[in-house]
Amino acid sequence: MCDLTINWAIENNIPFIPLVEQTKHPLNRNWVSTLPIKKDNSAELIKDTVTTFIKNKYGIGLLSGHPINNSSVLVIVDVDIRSVDSQHQQECDDFLISIGLDPQEPNVLTGRGGGSRHYYLCIPTAFAIDKASFKLAQSSYLVEKDGQKKPAWIVELLGKGKFVVAPPSLHPDTGLAYKFVHQNIISEVHKFMYYLYQIRDDKHLKNSISTQEKQSSSALEETKENINRLREVLRFLSSDCDREQWRDIVWSICAHNWKAGKEIAQNWSKNAVTKYNQSAFDIVWESFDSEKDNCIGINTVYYLATEKSWIDDRVHEWLKDMNQKYFKVFVGGESKKMMIGRTLSEHGVSFISIPDFHNSLSNRTINLGGKVIKISKAWLEHPKSRGYESIEFRPEWGLENRNNIYNSYIGWGITPTNYNSNDEFTSVYNKLVPVLKFLKCIICSNNDEHFYYLLGWLHSCVTILDRPLGIALVLRGGKGIGKSFLGKILVKIFGVHGFHATNSELLVGRFNGHLKNCLLYFADEGLFVGDKKAEQALKGLITEDKLLFESKGITPEMAENRIRVVIATNSLHAISASYDERRFFVLDVSDRKAQDHKYFKSLSDYLYNNNGINDLLSFLQSDRLLKILQQKEFHILNIPKSRALSEQKIHSLSEVHRYIYECLSSSGILYMDGLNQMNKGWLGDIGVNILFNAYLSMLNNVRFSSIASPSSFGREFLKIGIAKKIRSSSSGRPWIYRLLPLIEARQMFAENILKEPDFQWES
Repeated sequence: MCDLTINWAIENNIPFIPLVEQTKHPLNRNWVSTLPIKKDNSAELIKDTVTTFIKNKYGIGLLSGHPINNSSVLVIVDVDIRSVDSQHQQECDDFLISIGLDPQEPNVLTGRGGGSRHYYLCIPTAFAIDKASFKLAQSSYLVEKDGQKKPAWIVELLGKGKFVVAPPSLHPDTGLAYKFVHQNIISEVHKFMYYLYQIRDDKHLKNSISTQEKQSSSALEETKENINRLREVLRFLSSDCDREQWRDIVWSICAHNWKAGKEIAQNWSKNAVTKYNQSAFDIVWESFDSEKDNCIGINTVYYLATEKSWIDDRVHEWLKDMNQKYFKVFVGGESKKMMIGRTLSEHGVSFISIPDFHNSLSNRTINLGGKVIKISKAWLEHPKSRGYESIEFRPEWGLENRNNIYNSYIGWGITPTNYNSNDEFTSVYNKLVPVLKFLKCIICSNNDEHFYYLLGWLHSCVTILDRPLGIALVLRGGKGIGKSFLGKILVKIFGVHGFHATNSELLVGRFNGHLKNCLLYFADEGLFVGDKKAEQALKGLITEDKLLFESKGITPEMAENRIRVVIATNSLHAISASYDERRFFVLDVSDRKAQDHKYFKSLSDYLYNNNGINDLLSFLQSDRLLKILQQKEFHILNIPKSRALSEQKIHSLSEVHRYIYECLSSSGILYMDGLNQMNKGWLGDIGVNILFNAYLSMLNNVRFSSIASPSSFGREFLKIGIAKKIRSSSSGRPWIYRLLPLIEARQMFAENILKEPDFQWES
């Protein structure tokens, strides 16, 4: 193994020195001033060196900071992990990713173990760092090490004057061998170099980088191509930035000594309208001194533009292809991790881990600079690979990504019909007449008020995309009457952002990440009554501004809720609508076209085969419909009264209130005598125990499922406000309820319990 490493180092022109066996000590104490072994040594010396290393079991030390070709030097990133805590290790991995280094793809795993590793980087000579070592970052957590508190991890950059132990040498403390993960020196280091520039607190480092970069980039010729490219780059950079960055960019342009340079810098600076001052600009421009000023180089300016989504038209075709298919993004809640995203029109956005990404493309390679490497690795390390800081569902942005945020909205499931004239709109409307009749006569049972509210709800459904509507549409009725027909039309309109559920498990299960990018939730035959968890989750979808979403393998996170809910059910008790409920617009769907297969086939042919759904979306989004709704004074929260919603409230009453409702509806106190239901009539006074026992007798009826205590019954009963509890004047003065007259009692129940003063009693 020793000879393989030596030969690899010689081939890559990496100088090395011998180390005392299983130590980090150079064999020659004056190794800094002694010529190391490298490629230009004679073949005999190299052969003797290999023999000597093997015979004496020397370790190998690779020297950092030395040129490995005419334009590049080798630097080494040393990652030292002292903690076994997974949180600390993840923190280190996140930092490495942020500077463009793959935690899973170091060059070497060191003998220390625990994830410690080395990265071999090839950087331009112009960026060479004079310092022997420089701390890039360290953990904020401290761990016990050798009797001292030390950072859980530390990442250092090693320059000239430093060496690292190389495979297959043994670690002095653990006795474990250093191992190669791969031997390809990392050459795509733009993101890493930009990070170095950002560390401005270390003036020596800043000077070392910026001065030499300036010198290397000053040779750019003043060609039309270079001028146009610079102007394009500056369009992506705001001149309304901090003064130091503005000055550095102006100076980087000045450093080229172009005739057009001042005009380019001046026009760009003028974009900061509130800050620009001609005198200040002239002073900065004239004060530039190429010998003293340490401004950023033009390459850094280009990199700053790539951070703002600038794409160099000279990038390789393979990179363009990968960027069209994939993107990098941090996902999850508090513990974010990088994932690879891909958007497919039929499925929306999906994610895979970085290891799975590598595996999926394991058979694809490319040739970069004479080296064949995996395309997945090349793309991940490339500074222009598409990446975002976070991902959010923002349908109100359209198909745009903003502020380095990837928008997971991919558009409608269908394309709305375009019309450019009144005649074209009239044509669309005329074709839609059968669909509008279906909505009015079947869905709304020919009720005009309900029909126009439904149109307003549907209009809001496809135009208000930045928040939940706050009102759910509930369609109630038997099988084959058309209630699911409407729900499926809406799912088709919303495409991948429409979700068709057939049971409550898809709503209340632990993993609900499938709803994060949902705009329409259609619960087909969804029965939530009695399932308190499902009821709460459903009401959250309808009204909550934010929801907690969790997907497998990703930490839960709060995100904006943009869901609108449609429920279609055969159950009379479709929802749990409490007396103060205003979340539901409940419609009893007409059965006049029940099982009329010819009727629904005709509608389906137009909607699905002749662009009918496209016409419908266009109509629902139109200004014409908006004007009609404005004339009708539509407001989403002004739900028209419906008997269907009143019935949902009645079904949702507590058992005591439901019993009193039955008594009021029957105009008397109900009780069971054996198997027969009896009616005492509506009495003026009734004994407390007599009323409670009448209630108990009714519990044998399947409508009631539990028995309340006399005291809890009394509290619930008195809340209604239809009676007073007093002492009777009869012998023994027992407690009695003095009831209001029937008509007054009904009105009080409607106002206090149903919250519907105009409630229509059946008899």
